[in-house]
Amino acid sequence: YVNMKPLFLILIIVFQILITAFISYLVYKFVLDYSHSFTLAFSVWLVYILFIGLSPWKIIPYSDSTGLLFPMLVIYIFSTTKNNKKLVLKYALIGLFSFLGYKIKPQAIFTLIAVLIAELLFNFFRKFDKQTCKQLAVKFVSVAMAFVLSSSVFSTFIVPKTQIEIDENISFSMAHFLMMGLNN
Repeated sequence: YVNMKPLFLILIIVFQILITAFISYLVYKFVLDYSHSFTLAFSVWLVYILFIGLSPWKIIPYSDSTGLLFPMLVIYIFSTTKNNKKLVLKYALIGLFSFLGYKIKPQAIFTLIAVLIAELLFNFFRKFDKQTCKQLAVKFVSVAMAFVLSSSVFSTFIVPKTQIEIDENISFSMAHFLMMGLNN
């Protein structure tokens, strides 16, 4: 942080605070949609504000604050897919937000894995017919295409503009982050 201009540092901190506030709204909305209880939703929101929103770490710019936005968006979008409206768009957004979350905080990919496993389990215990298989394939292909397309756009257009040389010898692959959880 030594070489950062003070105004830029303040803008990053304000941006992170806005993200935290938006996430608090998503948490509240998610709990309210599932529980239909204002009291429970408000209580969960209050706990979020006490533990996350009032954390003094908000004044330190780091990727966790920004990285938390994308898994929460994935969970929220996944929770709204039960009505079968705009499934391709919703699952493409899940793929896009999963990719962005992975780029900021690689552990965010676990949210996508959880969503895909949940989707498989939901469909496994339902009537598993041809229509269900087709719908499941559309969801998974939408996620995969959005993830791959986002990665291609990022690699082709964004990385070259940053003028940062990435040393592949010291970078970590997705497999590294997946195996981290398997260690004792």
